[in-house]
Amino acid sequence: MKQCPCCESSFHDTSKICDICGYDFEKQVIAEYNYKEQKIAKNKNVQNWVRESGLTKRKKAERIRQVHKVQVGKYGVKLPKAPIAPGWRRKDTAELLGYSTSTIDNAFKNIKVTDNVDIHTFKDEDEMQKYFSNNWDNLFGQEWDIEKQDAKLTGKYTAGEAGEIDILAKHKDDQRWLIIELKVKRSSDDVVGQLLRYMGWVRKHKAEEDNQVEGVIIIPENISERDVIKILYALQFIRIFVNNIELMEYKLEGSSIKLDKIYPSVDLYKDLNHIRQLPQKEQQAFLEEYIKVRKQHGSYR
Repeated sequence: MKQCPCCESSFHDTSKICDICGYDFEKQVIAEYNYKEQKIAKNKNVQNWVRESGLTKRKKAERIRQVHKVQVGKYGVKLPKAPIAPGWRRKDTAELLGYSTSTIDNAFKNIKVTDNVDIHTFKDEDEMQKYFSNNWDNLFGQEWDIEKQDAKLTGKYTAGEAGEIDILAKHKDDQRWLIIELKVKRSSDDVVGQLLRYMGWVRKHKAEEDNQVEGVIIIPENISERDVIKILYALQFIRIFVNNIELMEYKLEGSSIKLDKIYPSVDLYKDLNHIRQLPQKEQQAFLEEYIKVRKQHGSYR
């Protein structure tokens, strides 16, 4: 038996199409998208699934977000000012489901979690950090242990002049360190520089020479697509030099928080792969120019 990644219905291994939502198991997509012709394949099954009678507003919103997640997982996030390019946006989900874009945007708002905590109204990163620490076993606890400081299991990790790390963890089996940067509301690509600063501190003060230092940025599911794309641009550029940083979003999944990776569009990978092929001196010159531009815009730290 296999499970549909969209509606989570179970089917025989030989099934090719989900009878409930129309997910194509072979192509791994709900609706094919021809970006050159700007055409999205019709799928009445998924429209009927989202519009099923008797659904609460919250359940309907969950289904809309799930459809969007599957399509983004297939096509990546579409870059701004690039209408004729690979990638998927919320307005594409709106077209697929026959809704307005505002309806799709509203589905990403006011998402609640258990224990009477509103996931999008954490008053600050401290409150969010406490939630993640208290629920660590269900999030990263299978592979990672939170690094203690001053005999405390929870709380931020003071990294000297670098600042305070939201969560610092060490792998249970391998010589690896993990820095997690949490964001409650709107974020920007500044968070990438912040994470790199923490990673540098851990490399110098905590990790052995052969240890691997990794980073994760976790943002809310309802963050604007513009902010997500800014972070993806910064991450994809920095991956020329540091290839162990991931961007994730947190969302409600049943009675717990679920984390999902966010992937960029194909074109962004191609651009950065081209830079990787440049000689080292040209890569360094490109990096220096990037830093110069960021300083001019007042957002490089």
